[in-house]
Amino acid sequence: MEFPNIKPGQYAVLQAEAATGIILSLEGKCRLGSGEAWLIFDSLDEAKTYSNQRVLEFPEIECNIYNHLNEGILRIDSRKNDPF
Repeated sequence: MEFPNIKPGQYAVLQAEAATGIILSLEGKCRLGSGEAWLIFDSLDEAKTYSNQRVLEFPEIECNIYNHLNEGILRIDSRKNDPF
């Protein structure tokens, strides 16, 4: 799965099953080699807000936030928020 081409100041969010690490599609289903998986946000605050809301709604998932260099910035799940 290729990392999206994003600009400095933008952030990409990847959702996964917290227990298994299986990557999820944008619809929240197991991504089986095809379909979109990355969500792009224009600020870290937007990415965090989305991720926190998503995990509240679906506590079995985690959201991983990456910067434009494909560096992991933050993992948000129902247990805690951790830097990578």
